Amino acid sequence: MSTGLGPVPAPPTVEQFCGGGGLRDAIACRFNQFSLVMQRRYRLTGSKQFSQIHREGRSAANRFLVIRFLSNGLDRSRFGFLVSKRVGNAVVRNRVKRRLREAVRLTQVKPGWDAIFIARNATGTATYQELKQATGDLLRRSQLRSDTGQIEPIKDHAQRAAGPII
Repeated sequence: MSTGLGPVPAPPTVEQFCGGGGLRDAIACRFNQFSLVMQRRYRLTGSKQFSQIHREGRSAANRFLVIRFLSNGLDRSRFGFLVSKRVGNAVVRNRVKRRLREAVRLTQVKPGWDAIFIARNATGTATYQELKQATGDLLRRSQLRSDTGQIEPIKDHAQRAAGPII
């Protein structure tokens, strides 16, 4: 195939990147290499962690969210997300959590903090852009956001390997 600028190389196969271990390995490889999801080490999961942040942490709020945060003494920040049944049914709650995780993942945050985002009722009908703006606003007001603000979204691995698309 030619575009007039020379031949277009074929995109690399999964086997070239992941060793050809089958579909399950390819999916695991894809998510590990691309970091398209917030990794578990950046999440708060235990109820003891949530309780400590509620007891000892400071807070800030806006129309959509409340953030409670506490220093953790680690080299990374961790995040938890609380979305109550008041926000909506399971589909709506999970959508809100996915959007919040993505908004936090795309924002550079200072290391060494634990933070919980608590969704208010209005988050159920909020757009991704509204949640992203609300998340950035709270991280800025709580001084957890690093100076550089937004990071570049991660490119598809095939795009990185092949270089710029012409």
